[in-house]
This record gives sequence, C-alpha cells and structure tokens, in this order.
Amino acid sequence: MADGSVEFHKKTIYTFALATTFLWPVSAFPQGVGETTVLDEVLIEGDKIGRTFDEIVPSIVVFTEEDLERPDLPTVFSVINSSPNVIADEDGTLPTVRGISSTVNTNQVLGSGVLPRVPILVDNVATGAAQSSGLLSNTAWDVSTVEVAKGPQATSTGQNAFSGAIRIFTNDPVFEPEYKFRVGGQTFRNEFNGAFVANQPFFDDQVAIRVAGQIRDSDTVVFVDDPLVTALDPNELRFQDIRSKIRYVPDQAPELDLQFTYEVNDTRDHFAPIVEPAVLDPFLGTVITPANGPDERFINSFQTNSAIDLTLRQRFIGEGSYEFNDRTKLFLRASRSTTDLENPFLGTPLPGFRPFGSLLFDEVENEFEAYLQFGFSDIITKGVIGVLHTRSDETVDTDPSPVAALDPFLIDVVGDAVTTGVYGEVEVNVGKPINLDGLTLIAGARVEFDERSRSVFADTFLQSSATFEETAFLPKVGLKYEFDQGTEIGYTYSTAFRPAGLEVDLVSGFLFPVGSSGFLGIAEFEREDLTNHEAYIKTSVLDDQLKLSATGFFYNYEDAQVVGASPTPSAFAAFGFALTGNVPEARGLGLELAADFIHDSGFSASGSIGLLDTEITDAGDFLPTVAGVNLDSLPNTAEFSANFGVNYAHDAGWNVGVNVRHVGDIQSLPNSTVLPSYTVVDLRGGYEFDGPKGTNFRLDAAVSNLFGADFFVENTETPIGPGQQTAARDRSFAIQLTGKF
Repeated sequence: MADGSVEFHKKTIYTFALATTFLWPVSAFPQGVGETTVLDEVLIEGDKIGRTFDEIVPSIVVFTEEDLERPDLPTVFSVINSSPNVIADEDGTLPTVRGISSTVNTNQVLGSGVLPRVPILVDNVATGAAQSSGLLSNTAWDVSTVEVAKGPQATSTGQNAFSGAIRIFTNDPVFEPEYKFRVGGQTFRNEFNGAFVANQPFFDDQVAIRVAGQIRDSDTVVFVDDPLVTALDPNELRFQDIRSKIRYVPDQAPELDLQFTYEVNDTRDHFAPIVEPAVLDPFLGTVITPANGPDERFINSFQTNSAIDLTLRQRFIGEGSYEFNDRTKLFLRASRSTTDLENPFLGTPLPGFRPFGSLLFDEVENEFEAYLQFGFSDIITKGVIGVLHTRSDETVDTDPSPVAALDPFLIDVVGDAVTTGVYGEVEVNVGKPINLDGLTLIAGARVEFDERSRSVFADTFLQSSATFEETAFLPKVGLKYEFDQGTEIGYTYSTAFRPAGLEVDLVSGFLFPVGSSGFLGIAEFEREDLTNHEAYIKTSVLDDQLKLSATGFFYNYEDAQVVGASPTPSAFAAFGFALTGNVPEARGLGLELAADFIHDSGFSASGSIGLLDTEITDAGDFLPTVAGVNLDSLPNTAEFSANFGVNYAHDAGWNVGVNVRHVGDIQSLPNSTVLPSYTVVDLRGGYEFDGPKGTNFRLDAAVSNLFGADFFVENTETPIGPGQQTAARDRSFAIQLTGKF
C-alpha cells in the first residue's frame, strides 16, 4: 500500500504474529465477517529497532489485547503457556523456554536480587525472580501486547535475557474518550474480579490521562485451619492494581511525546498447593509418612513456614520520545521500582525444630535508558543504539516477633547490583549493491558490565560476603532473504550470559534443633554462557489465508547453573535440599512448527508443535556419584508439546471455539521422578451486542481443563523434598461481561 499502512482482517488483527501460537484469532469485539480495517504500522516495542509485526522472526510470539481479554486465559501464565516449547503452567514455577528454566533455587538467598533467565518486563522495566512469578499470575487487564521472545535477547533486552524474555506493554493514553469495565468470576478459587478503564483527553487534545484498575478476590485452593493463625485470614487471596498515566503531546511540537506512569500493586498470594512427599528423617533415620493422602494437597510445607506472600509494588516511570524525521527517533526513560514483600509466619512449628520468623523482602531499583532508532539510507534500513544503567539494592531479614518464644532461625541479607549495558543493532540491505533485493544482514552486539555484592548473616554470624564482577561481549549476527512471493528464510547467531553468584543453605537453617546453631553450607557458582543458532522459514499461501512457519534451533550451554550440581552438600540433603552448581556443558536441539488459517466465512484454526531434545554432555566430576540422578536432559524439559485450536465467529456477533494443549513427559529436577504427559482441553464462547446510546457489550464464558486432567509440575522454587510436585489447575468455569462506552 502506498501510504505504508498495513491491512488486516478486523477479526484477526496481527494474524501472522499469532501464527506461532495456539490462540484463536478473534477480536474481543468482532465486526461483520469479511470486514477489513486499515491500521497504522504497529511496532514490536520490545525489539527497539522498529520492526513491525510482519517483520519479526517466528520465535517472537505476540499476544494482542484481543487475546488477553479472553476468559479462558485468566492470567499471563495461561497466555504464554500456549507458545511452542514454553512450559508455564499456572501455579507452577517461572517459565521454562526451550528447555532452559528461568526459576532460581530458593537457597539463592531466597531469590532476592536474582534475575531469572527469562526476565519479565512491564513497560520495559524488569523485575527480579522473587517478584516475577507474581506478575505472571496476574491478569493482563488493559495490556496492549505481551511479547514472548524465545532465544537470547541480549541486544534488545539485556538483563539476563538468557533463553528469552516476556515483555508486557500496558495501554498508553489516547486522545479520544474511552471508558470500559469488566466484571466476572470463575469457580477456580471461587474468584470474583472487576476492572475499569477511564481515558480522557484535555487541553485541545494535548494532554490525555488514562486510569486503569482491577481487583480480584478469591480463596486458597486448600483450606488452612490452624488455631495459631490469628493475624490474617490465610484462606483469602486478593490482587489489587491501579495504574495511572498522563501523556503530553504539545501542538507546537507534535514530534515530542512525554509520559509519566505511576502504578501500585497490592497482592495477597500463596505458594502453590503441593503434594506432600514421604521424606527421610535425618535424625531418626526413618521415613516420615505425609499426613495427607496421595491425592490430597496442602500448602504449608512441614507446617513450619508461611504460605502467603504479601506484596506491595510501586513503579514510577518518566519517559519521552522525539521524532526527528520518519527514520530517526530518540527514546528516553527513567524509572524507579520498589517492592516490599512479606511472608508472615502462619504455620504450626514442627516440634523440636526452629521456625523462621516472618520473612521481609525490600528491593529498590533505579534505571535509566536512552536509545536512538535510525535508518540512514536504502542500505542501512533499520538501526538502534542505546545505553541502559541499573542500580538495585535489596535486603532480606526476619521479624522474630511471631515466634519469639520458639528460638527462631534469623537471617539478614544485604545486597546491591549495578549493571551498565551498551547495545546496538542494524539491518543492512546487502542485496541492493549486488542486485539481489530482499537479502538483509543483521548485526548487533551488547557490552554489559555487571557488579553485584551480597552479605549474609544467620543467627548474627556472618556466613558469607562476596562481590562478583563480570564483563560480557554478546554479539548477534543474522541473515534473511525475502522472496517475491512473500516467503522469507533466515538465520541468526546470538549469545547470552548470566552472572556468577552464591547461595547459602538458609532453608535448612530452621531445621537445626531448638537451642543449636551451625555453619550453613555456602556454594558459589560461576557465570554461565549460551550460544544459540536459529534458522527459520515463513510463508503464506491461499491468498494469505494460511500462514506457515518453521524454526529450528541449536544451542550450546556452558557452565549451566543447575540445582543439585554443587559439590557443597546441603546440611539436610535427606529432605531434598540442594545447592546450585555448574554443569560444564549441555546442549539443546529443537524444532517449532506453526500454522494459522483464517477464512472470511468466520472459521479459523491454529496449531503448533514443539520438539525439543536436551542433553548434559559433560556432567563434571561429582554429579555421576549422585544415586538415581537422571543426567540425560536439562531440568523441566518436555521433548514434545503441541497446541491446536479452532474457532467460528458468526455475523450475528457470537463465536465458539475449542483449544487443546498437550505436554509430554518432563524431567523436572535431577533428584525427581519423571512427570507423565498430560492433555488439557478448553472451551470458550462469546456474544457481542449493542446497548443503549452507542454502548457495546460482550459476554464471554469458558471451561478450562474440560476433562479435569490431573497433572502436576515440579515446584523447583521450593525443593523441599524429592519428587515434590505442584498441583496444577483443576477444571474451572469462568464468565465475564465487558462493556465499552
């Protein structure tokens, strides 16, 4: 099209972007069948170089606002879980992407200041591992896109984007009135939810203010009946969020765009209910039989520690952009994020052992980023150069007052991290000088300077104090060729690293008998590095009604940080505690296939297959001596996963669809059993109708896990015992009403 805009079917906005997902491409408010609309070119914001939806590689999966409003996808976890080779079952651990888990061991000073291998970013601001799970378990209300980028993302994202990145972007204020609400509920946890958005322009459309809020109130899956719990109701869960944005685009300088965001998030969540394992008492030498039956679930591990997370997050973001011309644009951002997280003591102490007091986490992160998008000529078509500087300070300590009379185990952790990254990437039309139009070279790199320190006190004794400094050069090189008929092939070589660190065997500390203390095991682990090779082909046939893509990848993983690989033994290894160490070498090989079909009649179908094979090729000197350890694959790896869905949308405003997801056997931890494969079937339907005075409403209903598939995921965040498993979501029903004015 001459004006550079992109034409899409209204009901299937960004069709190709969804080709690698399992989602039904149906707008939340579909128009008549066959209607089309012309949209401006929409950028992949997390890419930072200025690529549009039709220019991204298939390994970047994009979920639009229409997908995020579906009732059968109640959380960000459930949204991203439909991506090939992504394991993100709700109430489990942080996502595993292409066989590389982003979850950190609990003993890494309880996750404070530790970045996951797949960082979670909201409006380009990353969070630590201790907070990331909570972000993914929230809904995606008033979110414009969620980008799941697989493979190293060091150039664009940095911040330990080791095996991928989850990038969440919320809606900005717009210069036209917009008001909407949503009310709904689901049988899972007996949840009720409500949300609203109010957007209003002022001062001749130079200023716009947008306020979005939501609340979710529900119950725990497992009822906690403990007479010692008096401070709060352990069975009530709540999520409250309010986000306000103000945007200013002056008439005198429309190329200038300024925005300030303030968001506060208050959450009462709990650790996922787990299946209690039988464990060996390290003192008596006998097996402790779990109190609950094999099919029952419980929350408090050993009834000694909290199961509730009380989290208060605040974000302050000031950002601006200036468009010099249609090829050059400058972006500036400064942000401050604060997190206060408490695990109040709720459980009944295990007789004879020392409980934790309430655990208190505090983290403050200040960040500045500046980058310039450019395109100099027909040769250098796209480019970006930028710098990012981050300073974070965190503390973890215990409040002994709830268990003061019980000789509690006390900890005090102080840490900080400073990271500076300089990055750049360009696309060069190398085919033009040689008369081979469509041939493009991609070249980029990031230089990252990382320094972090940590001091750990336990029972007033200094257990460890260490500083780690890293400098990494992370290159990226690629080549792509676009044929005249719309087919594109490409190859990319990329790298990533994750800094060294330490962990102290704190979790075992509370198991010392009353009146005793001991020196806890300390394990330092080295930095890990990844080199990734990726090749793809994508095409469209049948007059662009059918989109097809295939992506193959191979990575070499050096000095992998793996739970259980440390030569330093845990003080209570019999309970399944294990420390993180380095596995010298591992590798991964995989294939991702995807298809997306859309017809003007209203019928659509999507499907994807993920194949993955990982292998620890060099286990080092100590791992083979661990009895029963499976060294064949990396943790939390499924060799086969598949998604398939169909949907039909009628002119009258109603639609129905079915969604099927299958995950193969998973080896989750070196000391755990293989979790069997499972298949989950979801149904959904909706109806749109007009209300009075130009209002528009949509009623949606869904059944998740229709056949009640009983499956589990390994809880690697809290490896309390061998084979401990997190119970996944049961069959649930959901209904919601959305209105727009």
